[in-house]
Amino acid sequence: MSLALGAFLAGAAVSGSDVSHHAAAEALPLRDAFAVLFFVSIGMLFDPGLLLAEPVAAAAVLALVVAGNSLAGLVTVIALGHPLRTALTVAAGLGQVGEFAFIVSEAGRRLGLLPDEARGLVLAAAIASIALNPLLFRAVDPVERALGAWPPVRRLVERRAGALARAEAPPERRLRRHAVIVGHGRVGTLIADVLARRGFGFIVVDTDRRIVETLRDRGVPSLYGDGGNAEVLERAGVRDAALIVVATSDPVTARRAVENGRRLNPRIHVVARTHSEEEWAYLRAAGADVPIWAEREVAAAMAGQVLRRYGLTPQEVDAIVRGLRQRPEGPS
Repeated sequence: MSLALGAFLAGAAVSGSDVSHHAAAEALPLRDAFAVLFFVSIGMLFDPGLLLAEPVAAAAVLALVVAGNSLAGLVTVIALGHPLRTALTVAAGLGQVGEFAFIVSEAGRRLGLLPDEARGLVLAAAIASIALNPLLFRAVDPVERALGAWPPVRRLVERRAGALARAEAPPERRLRRHAVIVGHGRVGTLIADVLARRGFGFIVVDTDRRIVETLRDRGVPSLYGDGGNAEVLERAGVRDAALIVVATSDPVTARRAVENGRRLNPRIHVVARTHSEEEWAYLRAAGADVPIWAEREVAAAMAGQVLRRYGLTPQEVDAIVRGLRQRPEGPS
């Protein structure tokens, strides 16, 4: 096999071993350098005159890459029962030429399966698809709204998701003044456990089918779907909820959950997690009553422990910690 294909297979083998994290850490400093070399090599090989000489062929290859890959990914993910937004995100990610395509095309050229002119078309499609890819991701939200409003697509997504996408319960068991927990990872799990122990009602929304199935087997109200989707929040009873807890680590889902939750229920109390100053400011402006910047909370807790060690009184420590939490720019 070629050197490039051998390196790919070696990386795939290492990724499944117990030294994968160490190998990734060692290779990380080289990532930017190789990325620069990759794009420089593409620019050096590309002949702009090809677009003028073969505009139809170049456009056809680009359409095949963007539309063909995206459509295949969209249909596959929906068929597996994942939310529409997940399918659109995967489709957008696949709508470009990857590095592996150059290995395959070069092998095909050497074996006589592709003409020499095909290399130029692949390069043209690669450059154009990479340039268009950010636009595909920007289109995820409007396309989701458009497709979600189309009854055939909505019925297909719901049918593939099955009963997990419906929060069905007898009228006497329907939740009122409950908490909607978006995301059941490490943070969401702890919050759900605390609410359950105190007897407060809640419903979990998560995009992992296994998590939702496990929770339902334990009798925990749960819903399969994108917690940022307004229709999913409606099914979770956000209009009757007392608060929404955005515990997901996905910033896009967090933003949409805060915005849609506030829009559907203006009186709801919104608590949301974030990992950056920019996201903290955005969620606060979007309507989150308590946006929690995880790193700032860690810094505040550690600062409190340090100050106690130096002999400050509990009142002094609490005042300093409150000041840290109120600083809009966060810890420096």
